[in-house]
Amino acid sequence: MGRTLFALVRYLPLCVRAPDVVAINRTFQKVQRPGGKDQLWIPTIAQREFCFHAGDMTLATELPGDETAVDALRRAFTAINYFGRRGGFFQWMGDDLRDEAPARAAEFVDLTRRDGRTPDMLLAPGFLQRMDDIVSEASFDDVSIWNPRAKGGRRSYTVVIPYTLMRHGAGYTIYERR
Repeated sequence: MGRTLFALVRYLPLCVRAPDVVAINRTFQKVQRPGGKDQLWIPTIAQREFCFHAGDMTLATELPGDETAVDALRRAFTAINYFGRRGGFFQWMGDDLRDEAPARAAEFVDLTRRDGRTPDMLLAPGFLQRMDDIVSEASFDDVSIWNPRAKGGRRSYTVVIPYTLMRHGAGYTIYERR
């Protein structure tokens, strides 16, 4: 199943419409981490950030014309519930097929720019976000987390997320989508 879906998603553009408001709370917590030979666990302090969204985050892509592929991708998108390096949990709220290309809609940001930059990157207000994507020549085995010989098959680039700072303090930052 993974190999089949990989062939479908490999070249898909992915666009996002960011939530209206995002609040990020920073906190320090006492946590347990694996210890050495003598101790199973030892206490340490860790910084954690919690992100709260006000409004929906919408993902959009251009689907292939093949109806079987579209059905497979619609089922696959329902399984997305984890984003980011450290992870975040999301709840799928359904899908909606439209004729308009998401990259042309003003409120969407193209996260998979093949040239690695947005045309208005230097002029757009917002913050810079490092992204990574599959390189065009990558195979499923290059990106599989279960393959010990995986080459990575990724490239990094920067996009502008259209948020402006509303307010911030010692333990929080609030952004609003422009």
